[in-house]
Amino acid sequence: MLLFTALIACADYGYGGVAAYESADTGFPGDPLETTDTEEEDEYDVCDRAIDEARTIHMSADDSNSQAQPALVRHAIENDRTPYGSPKYYEFLNYYDFDFQLADRDTLRVVPQLRPVAGQEGQYDLLVGVVSEPLVGAARRPANLVFSVDTSGSMGGEPLERAQDVLTALNSNLRDGDIISLVTWESTPKVLLDGREVSGPNDWRLDFANWRLRSGGSTNLAAGLSKAYELAEKHASADTLSRVVLISDGGANTGVTEEEIIGGGAADQSEEGIYLTAVGVANPGGYSAPFMDEISDLGKGAHIYVDSAEEAAAMFATDRFLSNLEIAARDVRLALTLPPGFVIEQFRGEEMSLDPDEVDPQHLAPNDAMLYHQTIQGCLDDEEEPAFTFEVTFQDPDTREDKVVTVEATLSELLAAPADELAKANALIAYADAVYGQGTVDDARDAIDAAGSADADLQEVSELLSALPAR
Repeated sequence: MLLFTALIACADYGYGGVAAYESADTGFPGDPLETTDTEEEDEYDVCDRAIDEARTIHMSADDSNSQAQPALVRHAIENDRTPYGSPKYYEFLNYYDFDFQLADRDTLRVVPQLRPVAGQEGQYDLLVGVVSEPLVGAARRPANLVFSVDTSGSMGGEPLERAQDVLTALNSNLRDGDIISLVTWESTPKVLLDGREVSGPNDWRLDFANWRLRSGGSTNLAAGLSKAYELAEKHASADTLSRVVLISDGGANTGVTEEEIIGGGAADQSEEGIYLTAVGVANPGGYSAPFMDEISDLGKGAHIYVDSAEEAAAMFATDRFLSNLEIAARDVRLALTLPPGFVIEQFRGEEMSLDPDEVDPQHLAPNDAMLYHQTIQGCLDDEEEPAFTFEVTFQDPDTREDKVVTVEATLSELLAAPADELAKANALIAYADAVYGQGTVDDARDAIDAAGSADADLQEVSELLSALPAR
């Protein structure tokens, strides 16, 4: 059982108030966050950081499929609000669909795609897809799911309705042999279901408990999580997927409220195979996105935002039930070896460093791809063909066996290979930049056209750009 013993206040945040990425303090040339000694921007040259030998950079894209920010952005635009903050590019890449060929069983595929940046000599966009194996719902292992639902006063009205939508969607994907528990919490937690074994989807006891949910009281998130982990441990077994699903508007004002303490407890449990998915629900009074993101990050699970019944169904009543809850590979980390004279102009993941110990590995779900996007610059003239090495280390989720997949490719080979997924990634990044005022709508539309406007995701993005409020 988790014990939470401190009382620390946590700030409340609004839409999008998060950093674009959190790079480790590497202190090496090529770090996109490294400050330069030059005071004038026009004096800065990225090639000042180039060296004449190859170097290996370790990277982390993000935790297992967090994808809240694009849904938050859409919700803001549809309600005529301008998103603020900074784009978390990896969440845009996680949220939308990519058409990578899935890996063989018990391994990962590494798919690098590269293309020149128009008008920038020697500069390239590079996308590395780390792709997991396929899994269908009928073949998945039994699940031990504990739903920890916020029923405090701030959840009244729309937030509680969205929480009920999430439970309904999850219920539709249950299968024979799954074990479910339900904890609600306000000032104190209440156990409504404890280790119920279901016979299939749409369990009537969960439906009945869901229908009876009511809101009121203060918010003691730590107590609700502590009770949820207690139940998850109680019903866990070696052959089940154990997951705590937290559903909340992200506020915490009673008991332990500091996100690292709560998330730290989740991280302790992740070592035993109990992971946390944080599902945020729309709240007109404001949603604490960074708070929920921190909890999910430390809990090694996804951060998801649900603002409608349709979004709840899309996240949990479809095949995304698996990609949002299951694990195909643990502790995934990419090592990119750049050829001499190449530097990273901008990295759009979460962490990178020359020291692998400075980069937190992350888990990857089945039917999914972990995407690493960066812009690189070639600076040195060399008669030899530049060659890149992409090495992914990970751990089998069942046996904990360490595994490695390595791909080597020259610049010419990368340029000759297909790059359709890179084009879509570029369009989504341009969209994120336009939304947060770091790029223009025209640039985003050009990138969408280059990727192919027939893509359903890009059609949605184009419509959102048309409705984006002027800054």
